[in-house]
Amino acid sequence: VVLGQGDVNDFCSNLAGLLADRNLHMVHFHPQSAFILSGEQLLMDFVGRYECLEQGCAQLRDVHGYALNVAFGQNEKNREKTGIEDPMASLVMLGVNASSIDALRSIYAQDFRLFDYDLHA
Repeated sequence: VVLGQGDVNDFCSNLAGLLADRNLHMVHFHPQSAFILSGEQLLMDFVGRYECLEQGCAQLRDVHGYALNVAFGQNEKNREKTGIEDPMASLVMLGVNASSIDALRSIYAQDFRLFDYDLHA
């Protein structure tokens, strides 16, 4: 947990304020969309996702002619730790309460929409 935050739920509750302070040490917690949007306008013509990197590389090759021969296996790292595939269930298992999940949904809402992440649960 970030220094000065009691636990993960305190961190989630305070995250919006921490991000508003524009502290450089918080850059990893900023929504991804903050780096690729100007207002509501997307600054590039392609946004790939790590979760489907091979598909994204194929799309770059087919649409733009970029030959990126990248091959990755499935990301099993997080599933092996929890045994749970549902991201929301993983958060609950880690002690993240409903109020914190709501705060994260609000902060990262544009990312969920832009990157087509599932907001179930």
